[in-house]
Amino acid sequence: MGVFKLISKWNRASETFQAQQYILNWAKEEDLVKIEEAIKQRREELAKKESKQ
Repeated sequence: MGVFKLISKWNRASETFQAQQYILNWAKEEDLVKIEEAIKQRREELAKKESKQ
């Protein structure tokens, strides 16, 4: 299972890197606004979950 975890982490890192490259190189202002809204919404959802526990 150790190899699977390593591959999984590598894939996540690769996806994160690709997303960062897209944002830095090709994202337009509208895309950045949508990304910010999605992040804000996700943080609010996580905060609600934490407050319920």
